[in-house]
Amino acid sequence: MTSRQIMFWVVCVGWAGMLGPLSAEPVQNGNELALELVSATPQARPALINEHLRILHTFRYLRVTKIEPITDEKKGLRLETLEPSSDLPVILFVRPFHKVAYRIAQSLQTNDCVRGNGRIVKLQMTPEPMMVVDPTALYSKDRATPKGEKEMLSEVDPNAVVDPAAPRAAK
Repeated sequence: MTSRQIMFWVVCVGWAGMLGPLSAEPVQNGNELALELVSATPQARPALINEHLRILHTFRYLRVTKIEPITDEKKGLRLETLEPSSDLPVILFVRPFHKVAYRIAQSLQTNDCVRGNGRIVKLQMTPEPMMVVDPTALYSKDRATPKGEKEMLSEVDPNAVVDPAAPRAAK
């Protein structure tokens, strides 16, 4: 091997080492967190709260109870929503730099349901239980509850081609 080839491989390994930490972080389920938080004992809640702060969470079926503009320097909309399985209030801050999310938020009315994700910046049970997500990326309006029937193509059509590496739903 020549010195050029050795140098090439050293640079490639160095770049691979630098790119490793840049991989995407896993996304947690915010609905499950809300239910777990409400059902946890008061002694277990502080550890649960510290574990989930500043982590990306996805939410579905959030029912909008109040919409108001934000008057601070960042601007945007503040959505008060209710997580259905736990009745935990989830406050979503939608900022104008998320253009699609902001347009979705502007089209919402009370009692609409929405799905989205964001980082939890505040999580508390006392004095008033709430979860604050800022900033929030809204995906779309959502239905109020999960579908009670089959949703996946492989469940509807037994002849559907399914990736064998993908996890399968229990039958």
